[in-house]
Amino acid sequence: MLCRAGTSHVALLATVILIGCTADGNVSRLEHQLRRQEDVIYSLEESLDRARNELTVTRREVNELRTQVAQDGPPAILAEQADALYRVEEISISKMLSGGLDTDDRPGDDVLIVHLAPLDADGELIKLPGDVEIEMLDPLSSRSDRTIGQWSFTAEESREFWQNGLIAAGFTLRLPWQGIPQSDTVVINARFRSADGREFRTTETIQVDPPREDLIAVPAAPAPRAPAALPSDTDENPFAKVSDREQSGATNRN
Repeated sequence: MLCRAGTSHVALLATVILIGCTADGNVSRLEHQLRRQEDVIYSLEESLDRARNELTVTRREVNELRTQVAQDGPPAILAEQADALYRVEEISISKMLSGGLDTDDRPGDDVLIVHLAPLDADGELIKLPGDVEIEMLDPLSSRSDRTIGQWSFTAEESREFWQNGLIAAGFTLRLPWQGIPQSDTVVINARFRSADGREFRTTETIQVDPPREDLIAVPAAPAPRAPAALPSDTDENPFAKVSDREQSGATNRN
């Protein structure tokens, strides 16, 4: 009995020691992992501080360059436009919001609506002015040049076309007809030039209801001016009468 009890005590003691060693090992591993995570956090914080310092220096340099450009050349980019400027990646024509618009009782659409939007890499809208050029092509035209309309707007002019709508926002351009397409489908080429000189292009087909050509208001050509009539040999010379009166007055004085 005593031998068995002693053996049991030894086994129990060994088990306790083993559990203690296992627990100590787990604690050591956890402490080691915590130290590694702390090192990673410190490294990331140092990297973040360096990035912030570099960003501060870069912004200072950009502001200095803007000041120099403003003094020596064209207007500099506004600070509030800088972030949006460098985020623009593409432009898009909304097929749903673009097309012909009929505002009267006459057959066909009166104007062409083109909805253009600058977008970032994620497809999010960016409000940024720029030079806008629109070209309309007739795909069924038999001419070598299928262009039937061209419109250009400066950055200042394009500001007036920006709209913030509930459905969509962007440049909403109302363009008068310059030529009549032969079908209800036209091709729209758009180009957007940002303040830093970058150009973005896009093409889209849209549906229209072409008006009749005789219903389009075309400015009337000014009537030709008739040339001034030249005096003939039989016409009296008005200056001759003046000369005769002057001679008569001189004779009377004498």
